[in-house]
Amino acid sequence: MMRFSFLKRLFLPVLLLLLAGCSSYEAPENGMDCGRQFINATYQGNFKRAKQLLVPGEGNEQLLSTRFEQPFRSLDGFGKERLSQSSIHIKSVQQQGDSVVLLTYQNAYDNKVYTLKCQLQEGNWKTDLAYSFR
Repeated sequence: MMRFSFLKRLFLPVLLLLLAGCSSYEAPENGMDCGRQFINATYQGNFKRAKQLLVPGEGNEQLLSTRFEQPFRSLDGFGKERLSQSSIHIKSVQQQGDSVVLLTYQNAYDNKVYTLKCQLQEGNWKTDLAYSFR
């Protein structure tokens, strides 16, 4: 019985450590990486991750919901699959100083051109949707 108790105490911390490791994401290294991660998260339907990459604020969260999440959720399974597998074409990357990158891209799903503003904020790269959808 003593052995079971020991294994139980060993198992729980190891399980918690594994779960914590599985839910972490790689921090963006620069503005372009932030934009890439944001685009990938929204096209895969991972809005939890997309929200982590946003400049904090009600306006940005609302734009994420109305411009990305609601349209994604309205797609049928085939549409979601097509969007998640669509290729992304980077049209331009404009570095504005050390802390702002404007990433202009187009996807093969709808062929629309979008511009994302990624900015360094408190040492972390974040996406500012308010710039893109003002």
